[in-house]
Amino acid sequence: MTSASTTEFNHAQLHKLKGVQIDDGSITQFRAIQFATIPGRFRQSALLETLPKEDFTQWGPAAPQPLPDAPPPSGIGKPVDPPNTIVSEFECLNLTITLPTSALSKTSQQDEKLPVLVWVHGGAYRVGYGANSEPQNAKRLVKLSLEIGKPVIVVALQYRLNVFGFLGGKQIQEFNRKHNEPYGNFALHDLFVGFEWVHKFIPGFGGDANKITAFGQSAGAIAIAQLAVSNGSSERKLFRQAILQSGFASLLGPFTPVEAQTEFDKIVRLFVGENIPDDEKLDKLLALPADAFADSNLPPALNRLPSTSQPVVDGDLFDQVITVDRAINLIHSQDWLDSFIAGDCKNEGFAFGGVITNAADQAGFLKLRVAESFSTENADHFEAIAKAFGVSSLITSPVVDKESVEELKSLVYLYGSVMFNAQSYASVRDPNNVLQGKPKKGYLYHFDKENPFQEAVFAGVSHHGIDHVYLFGNFLEKIKQLPNVKDDPVVLNREITVTKSIATKWIEYSYGIEPWPIEKVGVLSESGDGNWEIISDDEDKIKHGRFIDAWLTLTSTPTSKN
Repeated sequence: MTSASTTEFNHAQLHKLKGVQIDDGSITQFRAIQFATIPGRFRQSALLETLPKEDFTQWGPAAPQPLPDAPPPSGIGKPVDPPNTIVSEFECLNLTITLPTSALSKTSQQDEKLPVLVWVHGGAYRVGYGANSEPQNAKRLVKLSLEIGKPVIVVALQYRLNVFGFLGGKQIQEFNRKHNEPYGNFALHDLFVGFEWVHKFIPGFGGDANKITAFGQSAGAIAIAQLAVSNGSSERKLFRQAILQSGFASLLGPFTPVEAQTEFDKIVRLFVGENIPDDEKLDKLLALPADAFADSNLPPALNRLPSTSQPVVDGDLFDQVITVDRAINLIHSQDWLDSFIAGDCKNEGFAFGGVITNAADQAGFLKLRVAESFSTENADHFEAIAKAFGVSSLITSPVVDKESVEELKSLVYLYGSVMFNAQSYASVRDPNNVLQGKPKKGYLYHFDKENPFQEAVFAGVSHHGIDHVYLFGNFLEKIKQLPNVKDDPVVLNREITVTKSIATKWIEYSYGIEPWPIEKVGVLSESGDGNWEIISDDEDKIKHGRFIDAWLTLTSTPTSKN
């Protein structure tokens, strides 16, 4: 890509915007456009219909996060820093638009508009720089769309994170009620407003508001799915299609009111103190500076904030917790959603392997996750689940034998399956027949391509997050220069082709092109030529060793199997 130059555009509603032109002027980017205002901490955001400035040539602030100085994850050994990593509690709700420059001349009502892909970044609802991140810069994605003759517009949204995006409890509920606002779930409301902004203003950039495809990875996929299954989403009609990369609505699902209150009280104890009267707790949290909530300010016994990065059952967006089966029923019942793609990386659990030290601790954690995402009945037959994954020591022994490497690998794989693989599979395949044979079109994929960076912690593994390293293509030049890549023509061609394959498929899908028959699965593997393999689940088990039978022990209780 060549260096950028500045350009000006007069939007019919927003008026003058200054952006940057990339790749000899064929691509234009408007960076960090503020789409909403935040009237105060723990307040709901409001759509911003006028722009506070004209210059959108620079990256803007990200949301405050527990690790404010850490670069966004890139999936490689040495992450690429974004142009800046500044944060702002009240100016973080911005978006970046990347589009073919030619789209700006097709803004009248008579002109044919382009499909729009809206990216929601991941980061466990704790961290992320989605609209201000060089690793997730959509410039190469848009360039490829021009090369294949299917130009698209890409919008990247940001939202509030951790405490600022998800803190609940009765004090927050009363505070929001006093301001005549919905209770909590601030991050999800931010995204609702972001999609509202896109619907309202993207036609003025040459985009088709009726052809919006939401796509996101990890927490971004979770957020998209949670928006889709929330109450009131039918009236909002947020997007026509969705691509869920390693995440579903039942993961990081909403806390019960009791759980939300427990997390609120933990935050008060950690950052304010003990024995604070209930009627003073919120005021004291409101008085703290934003950077007070950083992980570095925690007591030595803790290394990260408590679980303040989950929604809450608020009686508005969510009236109960979301299990996999309930989420399947809800997402497939939305008449405004035409279809969705859901999938995963082969070894999702490896990105979390560092937390797997004591098997007894992990057994309790995984049982809780199974209960939350699937059901308490599923958690009750955890011994059968552990056996299916080859980790019976979770039941029979308190600690995994460190010499048992294969068993430890199986434990890591179980971890990833509970959190990601089995949930993505179930969302499309509906193993419990929740939909009684009347599913919406859902397309399943698996990304098996391994991390090629030999200095990376997860080198040689298809781990959580490696997919969007390839999707955005911003590391391709680095990949092509790796010693293990550049000297092997077969490997080099595969790396280039995988990048093009995943991006092309997502672009084509935004045009309404079916990726493959719904009964098949799309696989991008380490051993192939880099193109999609379109095969059956049975073929996938034989050829790629897919652990589908073990996934079914998670998704189906003994009762539901009979």
